[in-house]
Amino acid sequence: MSARPFGRAAAIAMIMIGTLAGCGHSKPTAITGLGDVSPGPTAAASPSDTPTPTPSASPSASTPKPATFPKTAQGYAQAGLDAYGKGNTARLTDLTTAGSKAQFDDVHPSNTHWHYHDCEGAAGSSYCTFDNDNGDRFQIQIDNNALGSPHGIINVVINVTTYPSNAHDYVNAFMQAFFDVNTFRMKALSNTNVTSYFTHFTPQEAWSLSEDGAAGHTYVHITNADGFDQYVEVENDKLGHQHAIVDHCDNSTCS
Repeated sequence: MSARPFGRAAAIAMIMIGTLAGCGHSKPTAITGLGDVSPGPTAAASPSDTPTPTPSASPSASTPKPATFPKTAQGYAQAGLDAYGKGNTARLTDLTTAGSKAQFDDVHPSNTHWHYHDCEGAAGSSYCTFDNDNGDRFQIQIDNNALGSPHGIINVVINVTTYPSNAHDYVNAFMQAFFDVNTFRMKALSNTNVTSYFTHFTPQEAWSLSEDGAAGHTYVHITNADGFDQYVEVENDKLGHQHAIVDHCDNSTCS
């Protein structure tokens, strides 16, 4: 018996079944990020994202302090000598006038260790005197109105110790130092014993000298109208140099 072909109804039924099979419902796919979304933790900013605070400006440690000026005449004169001795030209220029600066520049003493002698005032100025170890004497005039301000040193008188080559002038320089109470110059011209001996007397305002030579030495007689009467011994080989007056004596002990 031959197979019976499908009928019309059967064919339609088969087509509908195939269509339904091809259009079956697939399971829904979840979509990430939709629905009830809660905010997550905020990511920390990286160091490069954080602005760097600008440091506050601070005074520079290298900023020079403004110059100050002594308020006493002695201090002002001492400051000038210190600047001069150390070769501090800028400081010396601040302390002096152009004229007194030139006076400092004209002399070059062999010693810059200064000893205060005195300060005296007159007519709006102070005159301060200093001696160094060799007896060089600086008299510095200070304008009293300029104390505490620049350019207070207005005049400088410099008297440098010299060492004469003959006995008369040498002893005369010693006696002038005695009168000026410049013991450092007296020590430069004589030995310590002679200076010590003379400083026991009152400084003399006037004197006369006479010399008598013997065997490499010169004896100088020092007298005046007030009764001062002394002899000193000069070693001739030391004339022109320091410490040529080597001894003191009276008329009975000088040979």
